[in-house]
Amino acid sequence: MTRKLCLALALMALVFTATANAQGILFVKNGVVGVNKSNPSWGLDIQETVAYKSRIEVTNNNGATANRTMLNLVNNGFPRFVMTDTSAGGGQWLMTGGGTFIFSKVGSGTKEIEVFSGGDVIIGGMLTEGSSRSIKTDFESVDSREVLDRLSEMPLQEWRYKHDAASERHFGPFAEDFHATFGLGSSPETISSLDTSGVAMAAVQGLYEIVKEKDQVIETLEARLADLERMVQEMQ
Repeated sequence: MTRKLCLALALMALVFTATANAQGILFVKNGVVGVNKSNPSWGLDIQETVAYKSRIEVTNNNGATANRTMLNLVNNGFPRFVMTDTSAGGGQWLMTGGGTFIFSKVGSGTKEIEVFSGGDVIIGGMLTEGSSRSIKTDFESVDSREVLDRLSEMPLQEWRYKHDAASERHFGPFAEDFHATFGLGSSPETISSLDTSGVAMAAVQGLYEIVKEKDQVIETLEARLADLERMVQEMQ
């Protein structure tokens, strides 16, 4: 008897004679597979009360480091992936596609995150970036006047992305110019909103310093003018 035939007979015996036991067992029925579930409702249906046993891990230990597809969801349309929290107050989170990638809480009536094929991202709420001093290092002071001078020379233009509609316009710097001017970020092709806001704040501080200096000059000139006016009146 060949090895393949022995394996097939063993699998058939498992399928037709499997009964539940304290350790759980694999059930195969009508083309679907159940783990600890004798009547599986899905293609692969795992039912478990032990916390770690319901987790699925797929490991590829091939020595060659290469990009491999570890999970492929295929559907005649677009696949949907649902994460369900059955705890009190929990809910379902849906990931789906069809031209765009959508991440949404089921029943919320909104698309919390929407990623378009051109790279645009819409977030149905506030974008919060980590900026605590506790997660940063290598601190250096910034000369706000120098930042203002650099910013004044950086090109700013109106433009649109190549995938935008002809009527859609934007205004701002180019990543290459921003990177060359300030040396910020990890790539000359991208700009962090945290960096742009930092540059804007530093420029505002630089302008404020200039305004204060101008105010002092104006106060001095006004005082001198008042002295001159008083001297003229005394002379008269």
